[in-house]
Amino acid sequence: MRTTMAMCLILMGLTGAACGATTSTSTAAADGQAADTKDDAGAGDVAAGDGSASDTATGDTASSEVATPDATLEIADGAADASADVPVSDAPTSDVPTSDAPTSDVPTSDVPTSDVPTTDVATALVAGNLVESGWSFGECMKGCKGTMTLQGAALELTIRDNDGTIAHQAKGILTTGAAAQLESLVNPLVGKPLPLVSGCPDCADGGAAYLTFSDGSATSKHTYEFGKPPAALTGLDQLMAVAQAGLKNCQGDATVVVQGVCPISQP
Repeated sequence: MRTTMAMCLILMGLTGAACGATTSTSTAAADGQAADTKDDAGAGDVAAGDGSASDTATGDTASSEVATPDATLEIADGAADASADVPVSDAPTSDVPTSDAPTSDVPTSDVPTSDVPTTDVATALVAGNLVESGWSFGECMKGCKGTMTLQGAALELTIRDNDGTIAHQAKGILTTGAAAQLESLVNPLVGKPLPLVSGCPDCADGGAAYLTFSDGSATSKHTYEFGKPPAALTGLDQLMAVAQAGLKNCQGDATVVVQGVCPISQP
C-alpha cells in the first residue's frame, strides 16, 4: 500500500504538469462546452429573437396591410376623378328634349285674334272716278235698297223694295261746289289700296253701304257698315248721303239740283 502511494506520489511528481495540464484541459474542455452551451443558448436566444423579429416583421407586414383605408381613399379619389372626367352636359337630363316637346296642341300663332284678321282682309286699288253709291237693309220690305249712279256730275237715284219693285226714282245734278268737292275727295284715292269689306256690313240688320270706282276698264267696289265708312271714304260717304237725301225728297239744296219730274213716274 505504501509502495503504491509512493509510486503514485513519484508519478504525480513526475507527471504533475501533465496531470495538471490534463485537468486544465478537461477544465478548459468543460469550460468550452459550457461556453458552447452558452453560445448555443445565445444563438438559440438570438434565433428565438430572430423568430420574434420575424414575427415582428410579420406584424409590420400586417400593419402595412392594415393601411387598406389609404388604398380605399385612393380608389375613392380615383373614382371621384373618373366621375369628374364625365362632363355634366353630356349626361341627358331627359329622354325627350324640352325643346322638342310641344307646349300646346294648338300653336298660339294659329289661333286667330279676331274673326276677320287684318292680314287676311282683301284690298283693291281705287280705280278712276266714283260711278255708284248705294245702301241696303236685309230685314226690310219697302224701300230696302238704294242705288245712285254718277256720270260726272249727273245723278240718278233708284230705290227698290225687297222684291225688286222700284219704289222711287229721281234725277239730279251736283252743284258746282259739290262737283268740285267730289273731285277733291276722289283724286287722292286713285291707285291707293282700300279694303273691299270693312267692319260687318248689314250685321244685326244694321244695313250696309258701298262706293264703286271705275276707270272704264278696272272697277273696285268697297262695302262697309251703313253709316260707318273707313276713314279714307268718310268724306265721300257723307257727300253721297246728302245727294241721295235730296233726290229721295225731291228737294234741291247746296249739294244737288233736282231735274225733271220727281219722282219719276213708273209705267
